[in-house]
Amino acid sequence: MAVAVQTPDMGDLAPRRGASAGRRMPASPEGAYAGLLEQVALAANQAAGLEEALGFALTRIADAIGWTAGHVWMTAAAPAPARLLATGLWHGADGERFAALRAATLPRERPYAGRPGRVLATGAAVVIGDVAADRDFPRREAAQAAGLRSAFAVPVFAQGDVAAVLEFSDRRSRTPEPELLGVLQPVSGQLGRVAERQLRHDRLLHDTSHDALTGLPNRSLFLDRLGRALARGRRQAHARFAVLFIDLDRFHLVNDSFGHAAGDQLLLQVSERISHVLRSSDMVARTGL
Repeated sequence: MAVAVQTPDMGDLAPRRGASAGRRMPASPEGAYAGLLEQVALAANQAAGLEEALGFALTRIADAIGWTAGHVWMTAAAPAPARLLATGLWHGADGERFAALRAATLPRERPYAGRPGRVLATGAAVVIGDVAADRDFPRREAAQAAGLRSAFAVPVFAQGDVAAVLEFSDRRSRTPEPELLGVLQPVSGQLGRVAERQLRHDRLLHDTSHDALTGLPNRSLFLDRLGRALARGRRQAHARFAVLFIDLDRFHLVNDSFGHAAGDQLLLQVSERISHVLRSSDMVARTGL
């Protein structure tokens, strides 16, 4: 085991009005929302990652439904409990009017607070017809200052869990049509497939660079980080670091006397205790077999 310590114009998507002005087009396979689903599905298949697909979907949905602003939240599952992290993915929230809302959103992690938190907790869409009357909305004052009066949020699932939340707000008091919420379910499903694809990719990358038992970085990742630290030290004289090698003497006696399961538990306890006292900029790795 080794420890490295470092010093410091989408108009074609919108419902069209013609001789029957004032009447919405039906959300049918031939309607505007079907085009929305097709575009998001195509973008999801071509997206390099989840954020790219979510950003595309956010813009297309907001343009198609005519709501004022939109934002994406991502779920962080670890450490537990799951919580929502604000992203830099916004639509229509530019300018000074929205400065307070953006400031109230970006710095925070919300386990189950407000509209997106309720989506995370319940796994269901949340609709707010009157922002001013919603007491479970920590950003209510900032939203009202931006002139927003109504909102709704929908989940994106990956492997059965909420992976992201899309939220939309509008200056009018309104609620999304049931047809729209119905179309957003398969849209969410398309995005969920991107999320699952990214989860598999991230898990593969993690497994190739971490020890299967302890979850610590393995020898390959440790040597990579060590090489970077050496290179940085050659460029910057003040960039010092230390490497500690820790050997568990007579560890084989634990395996021989109590079995390999006990030996595994010992390794887990040692790795957890060392990790607990290190800083986030430090690394503890399992370099042995």
